Amino acid sequence: MARFYFHVRSNGVLAEDSRGVNCKDARTACAFAVTKMPRYLRAALKETSTHVSTQICDDQGKTIAVVRGTVTVERWRAASFTALSPGFRS
Repeated sequence: MARFYFHVRSNGVLAEDSRGVNCKDARTACAFAVTKMPRYLRAALKETSTHVSTQICDDQGKTIAVVRGTVTVERWRAASFTALSPGFRS
């Protein structure tokens, strides 16, 4: 088992992982980062950011992968649909 570190950047702020997690290999570490992404995205939506990345590093500090997540929220109002140009016909 190797130790991997998962540094998370959200809302422009980097939170470095100082403890790390033991994983079987790099592939398992990437899968672990993917499973954590929904939680990080939910937390990001409470702020202004909807872009989150997790930088996966080995025990030597070398980046082995980056997992990125984005959520796009489009808000629609009923008035938006009636604001067509006067000459428009469907």
